[in-house]
Amino acid sequence: MVIRSLRRAWQDPFYRHSAVLFSASLIVAFLNYLLHPILARMLPLHEFGDVEALLALYGMLATLMSGFSIATVHASVNCEDKAECSAVVASLQKTALILIGSVFLVLVISSRFLASQLHFSSAWLFVVLGVILFANTLQSFRMSYLQGQRMFPTMSIANIISSGGRLALAALGVWVGWHAFGAAVGILCALLISLAFTSWKTRHALTAHTQGLGKERVREELSLVGFFAISTIFVTILYNTDIIVVKRFFAPDVAGLYSGISTIANIVLFLTSSFAAVLLSSVKRSHNVDERRRAFMKAIKLIGGGGGVFTIVCLIFAAPITTLLMGSRYLGMAYLLPWLVTAFFFSSLANVCINFAIALRQKGLIPLALCVSFVLVTLIAFRHGSPLEIAQNYLIVNILAAIGTGIFISRHLIPEKT
Repeated sequence: MVIRSLRRAWQDPFYRHSAVLFSASLIVAFLNYLLHPILARMLPLHEFGDVEALLALYGMLATLMSGFSIATVHASVNCEDKAECSAVVASLQKTALILIGSVFLVLVISSRFLASQLHFSSAWLFVVLGVILFANTLQSFRMSYLQGQRMFPTMSIANIISSGGRLALAALGVWVGWHAFGAAVGILCALLISLAFTSWKTRHALTAHTQGLGKERVREELSLVGFFAISTIFVTILYNTDIIVVKRFFAPDVAGLYSGISTIANIVLFLTSSFAAVLLSSVKRSHNVDERRRAFMKAIKLIGGGGGVFTIVCLIFAAPITTLLMGSRYLGMAYLLPWLVTAFFFSSLANVCINFAIALRQKGLIPLALCVSFVLVTLIAFRHGSPLEIAQNYLIVNILAAIGTGIFISRHLIPEKT
């Protein structure tokens, strides 16, 4: 009976693709997790806090380009002509590289100021960050094309290469005596290796030039980028800005300890993000309500299962989980884990709702995202006296985001009355 059910589930493309991505996500999550305790043991607390904050900044700034990535997925899913799809991607990539080049210049020019404001040990970390962002932009277009074409095994291999290389090369950079800078260079080198792999895999597909598109079509695609970017930046704000906030308001050692706990809580996002990715590439605007609802409910069930179990384990065994995953040095802040893991579980629910809205181009999501983000900024402005208050702020906002986005998309899941 069980085998028969599993066989039926495997025949469903959504579950099959989710299984592939989820399996890869487990490997990637494990490799990404290993990076943090290894660096935590190799680096002083303040330098470990530098690396964690650098990764958080990388996540935030990379999200600025995420609108182009989502537009690439959308084009790959909805364009029947592969030559047209390649031309759209080429047009989006050209614009994205111009923008990320501007961000790189800003990071280089303001590196000393940023290092002093965020208590970084070296301004060179921001220069490396700029190069990482440039390489990530090139990589994201290739990964988005693969996602839109549902080439999930290739995506999975690229992610594993990046995560495994990041672990080995970042540790090597610290071991040779380059400290936090060495870790940052290692992360960059791993990304370049993964980029070489995806470039080879897409060498025939992404060869078109922007001249193949009319100006109206280019404007149409670029007009979607802002909507996609705001939506994905909103997701990033929900789970990837807490470390930067703590880094701003507290001493470097406190930020380093908090970063370790936040890293554990973020595992729930690694475990569930693959389901939202499959949903984004599975829902077309031409689908009817029943098809949309089936795909959405599959993603919710998978998130509730995988993410829910991890969340419950962290709620019950916060101290043992902290000791196991990060070491006894972080036990002093283990009380934050239940707050943060619950917050990030709700952000994973909000994430799947947001990806559903993105797939349907529901631009009404933007006012909701701005309102919830304003609530978070307001809470942080008035409640930042302790790391616990920061964690509570994120729990409140993520619950609001999950409820708000759920209500927003509900009208696209309920059949109209005849």
